[in-house]
Amino acid sequence: MAPRVQTFTWRLFRNALATGKRAGTYSKFISENGITCGNVEDEMHLFFLCPFAKAAWYSFPWFTKMDFIAQHNSSVSQMIQALLTSNHPQIN
Repeated sequence: MAPRVQTFTWRLFRNALATGKRAGTYSKFISENGITCGNVEDEMHLFFLCPFAKAAWYSFPWFTKMDFIAQHNSSVSQMIQALLTSNHPQIN
């Protein structure tokens, strides 16, 4: 795996990405809300619950509804684990 992918993955699982929610606590000039939908931007929202992310997950070849998976999983690591164990044909 490329070093930058490893670093990104490490930051994602350690909640160390510069999301709006996290960056907004350090600066009054950074909004906690995302620019695409206006909801609080954290890792779960950014990658799974934002309307743009949901549309991306539901597009070809995944056709996966994140709302259903998010009802049973509350963290990014749980969501990824659920995807990896879902036996989806495109998971490889």
